[in-house]
Amino acid sequence: MKLLDDCLFEMDGNIVVRNSHQNMLHLAYHKNALIHTLSIHSAVALAALTLRSLQCTEALLIEISWLICDLLQYEFLFCKPCENLRERIKRVIEGMKNDGLLKAVEGDHLDASWNILIPDSDAECKLLFYSNLLRPFLQSIYIVLQKLIALTTPFEGKGADFVRDILSRAHSPIVTPFALLNEALNADSFSNALRLFHEKKVLAEAPTVGLANVEQANELLKTLDTFLRDSK
Repeated sequence: MKLLDDCLFEMDGNIVVRNSHQNMLHLAYHKNALIHTLSIHSAVALAALTLRSLQCTEALLIEISWLICDLLQYEFLFCKPCENLRERIKRVIEGMKNDGLLKAVEGDHLDASWNILIPDSDAECKLLFYSNLLRPFLQSIYIVLQKLIALTTPFEGKGADFVRDILSRAHSPIVTPFALLNEALNADSFSNALRLFHEKKVLAEAPTVGLANVEQANELLKTLDTFLRDSK
């Protein structure tokens, strides 16, 4: 946070931005460094909010958090190659429990595991803040996948041409089941989404752009819909 000391100050226990054009530019320029630092926190928060209406064990929370990180593997380096991502997620969950954002309660007598709950509305608001850090990147994946599924024939051109085509049509409303953020409409994230789909064997091989596995693509779209719809 030292990098941002000049444009932030503390007031009544809250972090406040110094209201000047220069400070706003400085904060906007360095915001990605902050997102990277809190990326796992954001994944855990998004998973916790998605699972809040279910009986959520810590093991399930870890797996859903890991899935979110896996979907964003081309956007963030969540851990070093020598590290275990699930262990890092587990440590973040422990930190969130210590900070009062999550609470562990004992399961029923037939289940020796502990359930993870969001303790109150204040904790839910803070988790929503964290979850929103990754939301635009997941929205980018959703948009590209939605466009791929809508293709009636393969797109004639390279991936970069497909990305440009999506952006050229961005002036027309993009219909999604969630409030679309402007940050989601960017070429880098769209290109990274195509890389993800290629790695997942969802995308057909060049020279055209299209789906190799429609069923898998629809399942992935449903998963993204669940994360994004429940994080509002």
